[in-house]
Amino acid sequence: MILGSAAHHLFLGEDGFSQKFIQQPLTYRDTKTAEVKDWNNNATYCKKWNAEHDDFTIVTAKELDAIKAMAWSMQANPWVQTGILQGEVEVSGFVKDAETGLWIKVRPDVIPTASGDYVDLKTAAEVTTPALQYSIRSYGYNQQGALVGEVAQQILTEIPFASFWLMFIETVAPHCARAVKLTDEDLRNGNRMNRSSLHKIALCIERGIWPGPGEDEPETIGISLDERERVRARLEREGLGS
Repeated sequence: MILGSAAHHLFLGEDGFSQKFIQQPLTYRDTKTAEVKDWNNNATYCKKWNAEHDDFTIVTAKELDAIKAMAWSMQANPWVQTGILQGEVEVSGFVKDAETGLWIKVRPDVIPTASGDYVDLKTAAEVTTPALQYSIRSYGYNQQGALVGEVAQQILTEIPFASFWLMFIETVAPHCARAVKLTDEDLRNGNRMNRSSLHKIALCIERGIWPGPGEDEPETIGISLDERERVRARLEREGLGS
């Protein structure tokens, strides 16, 4: 999370990095022996240094090296070179949902000033298609994009919302960068999913009951369709097809 936060701050051109982040020293001098040792957060000196810099987010030298490598990769990405990350950075938008009366907040990484193409910067372990598909599903990025679009259409009427992009950058070598645009179908489904969520939240507030996941789902469950197809194909290769 620290690596992702620092990367966002630098890659999106926010000011005041040195006022928010500080590099952890590589070594410290032992208070008893005066010996110079590798940094150890359990040591008395290191604990004191951490406490004195509690107002900062502490970044290790290894994390800074990773951020530099990520920055180099980002700068080489053709979408970044065309200005996909340019615009108003870290600006929040608020609207009150007319149907439920709930307040909605969005905070896209970049609000474009020259188009309706919104983008959010994401860190990832890898940028292969299966990995990104899993991330989009797991973190509800299609719902995020749909919510950004809904709020943008209500507040920023000068430039209509056109698309929602995700700019992924790997946090581990080789730090590949990849920009992907969510499909219109996924954004439409995201809108419906958001509407369902708003209804559920409003109902829970009204009743004072907050059910957990699965409480309104069927008791019988099977493996996913994708996994079922993989199993079927493997069994057929082994001569055990139905």
